[in-house]
Amino acid sequence: MKKCQVFTPENYVDLLLNYADYNENLYGKKVLENSCGDGNILSKIVQRYITDCKKQGFSAEKISEGLSNDVYGIEIIKTTWRKCICRLDEIIEDEHLPPVDWKIFNINYFSWTPENKFSYIIGNPPYITYSEIKKTEIKKLKTSFNSCSKGKFDYCYAFIEKSINELENNGKMSYLIPSSIFKTVFGNNLRSFILPHTKEIIDYSLHKVFSDALVKSSILNIQKNSNYSSILYKFDNKCVNIDKTLLSDKWVFLQKEASGNRRFGDYFQVSHAVATLYNKAFLLTDYEEDDNYIYVGNHKIEKEIIRPAVSAKSKRYKNNTLIIFPYYFNDGLKRYEETTFIKRFPRVTEYLKSFSSELKNRKSDIKSKWFEYGRSQALSSLNQNKLLISVVISDKVLVYEASSNDIPYAGMFVTQKKDLSLQDAKKILESQEFLEYAQSIGIHMSGNSIRIMSKDIMEYRF
Repeated sequence: MKKCQVFTPENYVDLLLNYADYNENLYGKKVLENSCGDGNILSKIVQRYITDCKKQGFSAEKISEGLSNDVYGIEIIKTTWRKCICRLDEIIEDEHLPPVDWKIFNINYFSWTPENKFSYIIGNPPYITYSEIKKTEIKKLKTSFNSCSKGKFDYCYAFIEKSINELENNGKMSYLIPSSIFKTVFGNNLRSFILPHTKEIIDYSLHKVFSDALVKSSILNIQKNSNYSSILYKFDNKCVNIDKTLLSDKWVFLQKEASGNRRFGDYFQVSHAVATLYNKAFLLTDYEEDDNYIYVGNHKIEKEIIRPAVSAKSKRYKNNTLIIFPYYFNDGLKRYEETTFIKRFPRVTEYLKSFSSELKNRKSDIKSKWFEYGRSQALSSLNQNKLLISVVISDKVLVYEASSNDIPYAGMFVTQKKDLSLQDAKKILESQEFLEYAQSIGIHMSGNSIRIMSKDIMEYRF
């Protein structure tokens, strides 16, 4: 697994501690920072603990004893763990306190079972995407945590679940988390788990919390078993109470009320582009052509099997990309038998075989042949006029027209179902109302950009 350490900026450390109410009467209350790095958060915890104890008139010996018993930390990387210990020892020396027997452990948090519950858990768990986690670790997390049992989870899901389980009743957790957890498809189990305990969400999607990271963050404020009926949601200058019963699979906090009752998906189909699972073999960007063949390097490919490859981005920048389309239409999508394909398209066969190992090693659908796309998604609806739209939307929704011959290889495309025309769909998607809807339901990315999925568009009402 990729070790990804991004330390918490100091101003957000104070916010995390304040939202957890980690300010006074701290003696005897156990606090955990379970991904403590070199001590950005723990050092503030220790400083606040000492300040509070001094206000209460505790002796130096009693303060050190309390720190030894109440403050816990976990850090998996040994060099960083050592820096953290040194940093905390410097605070103790500056405060003229006796040495502290720190309960700061150099261990994997998931292999640690504490003997007690915690009054506070405060931290910035590691954000590690599914693709960056080792397969052996994925298996362990899937079996150990319900939040990770389905789909492509983020590593922080397990941190959140384990942390809440280790809080005492009414214990408080303040976590700096990726804002995407509220809306991702695979975060549904996690959202169901945290909903009863969630007290407050402070959304920093418009801010760049980490200077070198594109991820958008929020503070998740938990009070275990508090059973608040609503969540206080803060975003930019807005502060609203969200009824928890209104939060379904995807948590949308500030969605504008629909202007009509018609559902976009009843009139149009929105599909994600074809998935070859190895575009290098199928997409042709550097080529020459004549009436019968496409020339790619030393290869000559039958033109009959080539289609224009399109996306919203390629249309915008007028890129002329081609794609090998190893299927045909005759009253619906048809697939070639392998022997027929090889006999009819010997030059394409030769070209694709130059990528044979990569094509055979794809995580393809069971029924996909080696010369076909890895997934069969969207194939049946390709042979008609369509609209192209990107999954990433910024200040304006850009919609492009494509013909029945064009093959969308990135983003999404819209086809007609009934009654309304593609021009009607284009007008709807380019409207200010749809943009506002997309901004409310999409996952915030860098700058003003958001990511939206086909299901989101299908559910839009106009």
